[in-house]
Amino acid sequence: MKYCNFDCIFCPIGRKKNKFDTPQFFGDIEDSLKELVARIEDINIDLVFINSKGEALVNNKINEIINLIKSKGLAVKLLSPGNIKGNLS
Repeated sequence: MKYCNFDCIFCPIGRKKNKFDTPQFFGDIEDSLKELVARIEDINIDLVFINSKGEALVNNKINEIINLIKSKGLAVKLLSPGNIKGNLS
């Protein structure tokens, strides 16, 4: 289980103390990545903003998603409380 002691206003768990949530582990996300590429190509954008359900950095595919967005020459902004340590490319 994931435990978070923050009280972020954007958190889908809700504003309360002692929040618990399970990490999100995704298997095959190829269809979702294809849909993302189609949207990027259909809409003239210069920034992709990632606001996940909870802490985005616990998503085991976040590096793959960010790298895909960057490969299209776009900037990426990630909404996060920032207490998760990791290596984002």
